[in-house]
Amino acid sequence: MHGFHYYPALLKPNRCPPGSDHPDVDVFDIPLGGSDGYADNLQHLVSACNQHQWELRRTETGITKPPLILGLDPKRSLGVPLCMAPDIMHLVANLSDLLISLWRGTIDCAGSDHKNMWDWAVLQDEEIWKAHGKAVEDASPFLPGSFDHKPCNVADKLNSSYKTSEFQLYTFGVAPALLYGIPPR
Repeated sequence: MHGFHYYPALLKPNRCPPGSDHPDVDVFDIPLGGSDGYADNLQHLVSACNQHQWELRRTETGITKPPLILGLDPKRSLGVPLCMAPDIMHLVANLSDLLISLWRGTIDCAGSDHKNMWDWAVLQDEEIWKAHGKAVEDASPFLPGSFDHKPCNVADKLNSSYKTSEFQLYTFGVAPALLYGIPPR
């Protein structure tokens, strides 16, 4: 397959450079993501005595600096690191990619599946896709100015310069309005 998915490298390569020769990683031994240990790692980072030690501890902990979100009331937050923007960015990117691939009928499927039978792939036709992209662009003046970056023509710019904020507004704002009543319930 020539997909665009990330997979963790869990098996030790046959040849690897010194320092990278760790044993295979059992997928069932990977800890769940979460906030456990984050405060300890952050304390370890900020207690660095000099820049060199700071750089080493950044690499060791995966934390680059204390986040501003720690100034908020912990009872009103998902907790660090679960609430951090990169998590939201990846969520938006992955959901947008999934939905657009389904609507366009470009997602990989089993050989026994037939994309021409997908009644939800309403943007499969190239002319319909281009018209949809133009409609996204034409919707821009009707969106509030408070959005960081309004989505441009998705058919023209999808693979070259779409920003996460555009994907977010397109996927959760513009697309549901433009596609309302078109795909099956």
